[in-house]
Amino acid sequence: MLSKLCLLGVFMCLVCVMNAKKDKRYLVREICSSSSFQCADQSCIPGTWYCDTDQDCPDGSDETKCPTDCSGEDQFKCNNSKCISSFSKCDGDNDCGDSSDELNCPCTSSSFHCADKSCIPGTWYCDTDEDCPDGSDEARCPTDCSGENQFKCNNGNCITGVFKCDGDNDCGDRSDELNCPSG
Repeated sequence: MLSKLCLLGVFMCLVCVMNAKKDKRYLVREICSSSSFQCADQSCIPGTWYCDTDQDCPDGSDETKCPTDCSGEDQFKCNNSKCISSFSKCDGDNDCGDSSDELNCPCTSSSFHCADKSCIPGTWYCDTDEDCPDGSDEARCPTDCSGENQFKCNNGNCITGVFKCDGDNDCGDRSDELNCPSG
């Protein structure tokens, strides 16, 4: 008889815990590790995501009390004063909008070495946009749009090859959006 009462008690306790989790009045607080950040909604994110300029908490609380001058530990100030996550620096993407997050990065075998000794991602070479501070990435490019990263539009314009079939009319005559694979 005693074991039946114990089992009934355990079952009742489980039912109470399950109901408490469903009832918002009994919010069960998640415990974050010391290397984590606890969001205002009690969820946890990695501590390195706090004040990195990307909203990671569902409620955005990881970006609410952060320095706005890009002086945060995981922030990078672009040359145009935009503030981005320091993890976006030297990742091959122009996150700043002025390419300053991709300047003075360690060179790799797939990088393009600018004349001023800085490096940019190799895919930016001859893409019709000057990415090197000195413009050397566009200085010796084919003018007939035959470069590896170039596309020649029907109207004669030359655009960066990655803009072909991206859904935008980059050529001005929509020729960059013709004969695209359907997705």
